Amino acid sequence: MMLEELPLEPDLILEMSHLGRGVEYYDEEERRLLSISTNDFKVWHVSEYGKVLMSETSRCHLFTGDSYVVRWYYHVTATGRTLKGEPSKHNVTGRSRVAYFFWQGRDSSVSDKGVSALMTVELDEERGPHIRVSMGSEPPAFLNLFKGGLIVHQGHQDEEHENKDWRMFMVRGELENEGHLVEIDVNSQHLRSRGCLVLANLNTGVIHLWLGAKALKGTRDVGNTTAQKLMETPDSSIGWKSSATKKIKKQYEGAESRDFWEAFGGSKNNHFSLLDDEHSYDWTPRIWHLEAKHDSFQATEITCSYRATSTPNPLPVLQSELYSAKQPALFMVDSGHRVWVWQGWWPDESSDGDEFSATGSAVLRFNFARRAALQTALNYCQLKAKSQAKSLAAKSYKKTEVEVAAIEPQLVVAGMEPSEFTNVFPIWTPRPDVIAIQEKEGRWMPGGQYLVDDILAQLSRTRYSLAELTIKPLPDGVDPLHLEVYLSPEEFTEALGMNQDEFYSLQNWKQTEIKKKAKLF
Repeated sequence: MMLEELPLEPDLILEMSHLGRGVEYYDEEERRLLSISTNDFKVWHVSEYGKVLMSETSRCHLFTGDSYVVRWYYHVTATGRTLKGEPSKHNVTGRSRVAYFFWQGRDSSVSDKGVSALMTVELDEERGPHIRVSMGSEPPAFLNLFKGGLIVHQGHQDEEHENKDWRMFMVRGELENEGHLVEIDVNSQHLRSRGCLVLANLNTGVIHLWLGAKALKGTRDVGNTTAQKLMETPDSSIGWKSSATKKIKKQYEGAESRDFWEAFGGSKNNHFSLLDDEHSYDWTPRIWHLEAKHDSFQATEITCSYRATSTPNPLPVLQSELYSAKQPALFMVDSGHRVWVWQGWWPDESSDGDEFSATGSAVLRFNFARRAALQTALNYCQLKAKSQAKSLAAKSYKKTEVEVAAIEPQLVVAGMEPSEFTNVFPIWTPRPDVIAIQEKEGRWMPGGQYLVDDILAQLSRTRYSLAELTIKPLPDGVDPLHLEVYLSPEEFTEALGMNQDEFYSLQNWKQTEIKKKAKLF
């Protein structure tokens, strides 16, 4: 089921009308083509101090620490079909419509987010629909307003910005009109072989458009559009120096010029590269959140809000989808040639924003979920291999059976992820607090990848020696409150001084006392 249930094309529905990506939508039931035309849009920067209407040149520049209200004026034209199924020559244009997006930056304050919602109500003279937009989860209809010119800057709009020599942006969006730039720290580790990045030298005006070795044509086209829009941006919005002469310079992975590497202090290739990888990369990574519910085990696919089903989406999901989930969480990541189960962490008492619940019963429930997740990954890889074999056989001239070896899924752990895994995401920022928790536990190695088969076998063990149960960390998957159940009858008697029947006939407090003396509690 997970393989077969492919994500649908995004479709914004406002006032009972399908707007699709904000350009057109074909209604198969009514056999009508709906064309959406933008008449105009306005953007306000909002904060607890009020609202400011942005000019046409500045309205394409949003900041991660701020919130904005966008008023969209549009109308919908419907074209039907003749009895022969051909497009009708008669169009019906509906009334003018208005919708309000309130965009909230990743680092905007709680108060600013609240103000953006209130300001939307205040600005809404037409009583149009309101759509909350979180940074990184913009609907295509929102992105289409900017025609590839949206730039999301770090920081706050009203603060004095640091005088920089370089600025770096990752290219996001799957279609040219939806392309946009998101500013990131200048660091070569952010280079992705399947993506594109824009690196601007503010002193010379050179805009380096870096094209990854495995970036497909569609991805490169989006990169070209966003770089061109950046070049057309007014000097004050980016911080170009007065002596800068703006021009675009393409940089191909593995053949970068020396002035490109100057931004990183002259150090070359400090990133995970697929340059010499012989695999094809014409596919979209898929990610599922795996959860144990009261009466079932569920897999919920995480999708990009502006996914395009007509083309491969190379870097669709953000790291925050994993790290913002309630921990410890479980996700399965299908990266084409690799399949991973990502395992979260147990927040400690000092962790901010996380409820500490590593009780014995919670650990048991999580270990049940882990076993289910690992088994799901194994089953998924088997089904994927069969599906690939069936597809290859169908393409074969002789229609002969084809065997495809199943991928061996691996477990990776939060805070200790290997580069192969982190590069499935457009940007990855290590979490020192999570790393510290994992190092304190001492169970996992940095960059470690563990065969799911081996971990599942470990979690299924029912017998351990006394020596194994009295060392730290405890064996993976054991119940920390009932370590004695894993002992053989002989070691049970030797360690606790009585057999199982005698021990379990005692009151709980007495059992605990005996276990403490035997270092089994």
